[in-house]
Amino acid sequence: MKFLHNDLSPWLALMLRRRQRFLVGALLVWVTLLAGLALLGLSGWFIAACALAGIALAAGLPSSLDIYVPGGGIRFFALLRTVARYTERLYNHNTVLTLLADLRYRVFGDLTRLDDASLRRRRVGEWLSRLTADIDALDSLYLRLLVPPVVALLSVWIIAGFIAIWLPLVGAVVASVLTLLWLVITLGFARLGFTNSHRQVDDQEELRRLVLDQVQASAELMSYRTSDWYRRKIRAHEQQALDNQRQLAVKAALGNALLMAVTGLLIIGVLWLGSLALAEQRVVGPIMVMGVIAVFGINEVLASLP
Repeated sequence: MKFLHNDLSPWLALMLRRRQRFLVGALLVWVTLLAGLALLGLSGWFIAACALAGIALAAGLPSSLDIYVPGGGIRFFALLRTVARYTERLYNHNTVLTLLADLRYRVFGDLTRLDDASLRRRRVGEWLSRLTADIDALDSLYLRLLVPPVVALLSVWIIAGFIAIWLPLVGAVVASVLTLLWLVITLGFARLGFTNSHRQVDDQEELRRLVLDQVQASAELMSYRTSDWYRRKIRAHEQQALDNQRQLAVKAALGNALLMAVTGLLIIGVLWLGSLALAEQRVVGPIMVMGVIAVFGINEVLASLP
């Protein structure tokens, strides 16, 4: 992980030059996620409250419910989520394109200062990989690698603190379990799949080099009747790359399975603890339903983790 930080430090330093844009983009992502969670939780509370009020009226018991305040809240969070998501996508994609422009300007500026001897140290395919694939891959550095873990952890703590207002034990359980799950997914599976990810980059670069060499040396390959041999070499390396991608996909599937299993068990645990609190009259039914559905919505937040 130390050398990974060393590799990313130049790009992180370049991003810090536009730190204000990245902070605003992260804030928009956070607002979008919180608006979605608030919409889900408030809708669950409203539906449960309406159901209980209807049951009470059907049983001949006096009951009243203000539908305008929660209805207005639902409309507000729905509109906020839509506007925030649209603004976030527009703003963050513009930020990423600006970052890529800065990266290309820096890379091409460094290339213009290299002499012919330095340029010949690498093959054409390697330079092509550096100028296209490597830079384009960095467009996910901000949106996929840096922002989602921070936003997800903050959202988990906010939801856990909100639940702890009525159910402190449930809030503590949600915070501890989801924080541990966040650590396992972000750090544990990142370390587990780092070797395959690094190998995937090397495989793509090698395949690009082999294909370019085949095109440039097609006359020599045909004259020596080695075209079939070279194609078999490319197919063998392609199969190796596919096997590595399959291993990486299996590890990603294991991470998703762990996420679904833990969040599913956590929802059952929250429902059980909430039912005990409801039986002891420490909380009302709509609040319990709101807490369960809010935890259910956390799955969407954690699903965006890299």
